[in-house]
Amino acid sequence: MAGAAFDAEQQYKSSLCEVLDSTKVNSRIFTNATKVITPPTEYLNRKRGSIFQKNVELNSIGKFVAPVFEKSQSDTENILKLLQDSFLTKHLTDNDRQTLANAMKQQHFEHDELIIKYGAIGDKYFVLSEGTVKVKVYEPGSLPSDPNLESLIKIEKQLSANPNMIGFGEIALLMNDKRTASVIAQGSCSCWVLSADVFKNIIAQNTLRKRSINLNYLNQVNLFKKLEIHEKMKLIDGLEVLQVKKGEFVFHEGEIGNQFFIIEEG
Repeated sequence: MAGAAFDAEQQYKSSLCEVLDSTKVNSRIFTNATKVITPPTEYLNRKRGSIFQKNVELNSIGKFVAPVFEKSQSDTENILKLLQDSFLTKHLTDNDRQTLANAMKQQHFEHDELIIKYGAIGDKYFVLSEGTVKVKVYEPGSLPSDPNLESLIKIEKQLSANPNMIGFGEIALLMNDKRTASVIAQGSCSCWVLSADVFKNIIAQNTLRKRSINLNYLNQVNLFKKLEIHEKMKLIDGLEVLQVKKGEFVFHEGEIGNQFFIIEEG
């Protein structure tokens, strides 16, 4: 309705509730070239679901304060570089990536210690900062309880923090998913660990802020005034953050334009 007041935070919460109500858990049937292996129904039904299927305290989204764990400037810079290149976090603002880096807690593992267990529900993302780990990926459909699980290893490889930090377990940030591989420490190693709950709240805050700022702008643009609120929301959710340094060109005169820009800072 034209001229009606709009509460961006309330709209987001309502939309999120609709997603929670409508989301269904997807089942999978795993096969390989020689035989069909169908895990028990209970395992399949609990295999995967959106991270927002967990109970979400919607009223606390705007009040959430991420934890801060001390780390060296070098570690912080290396973590930020990794987050800038990750498909999960490269579209966040610098401030949001800084918040995620600050919220990572260091954890040490001894030789042969299990860091990630195949089949366990994942709720953490790991950044290997020191040492080497072994990754075991099993044949599709392998049951974690299978006594011959080690004979079903499909891929086995090693990941090293030398020369650069490396991340693993990122799917846990998006899904309440069972781990699809085991990760074991090879000698003493250290990881920076990020909780999926922290990531979820940062993303929610980022969405609330982006919707609030950009909706106010779209409401003032004649081109978009006739759009319904939900149509404007779709436009806003399709926006990506573009960091531009001093002296860099956003676009050049005479170029064919296929993008729309909103200056958020600067």
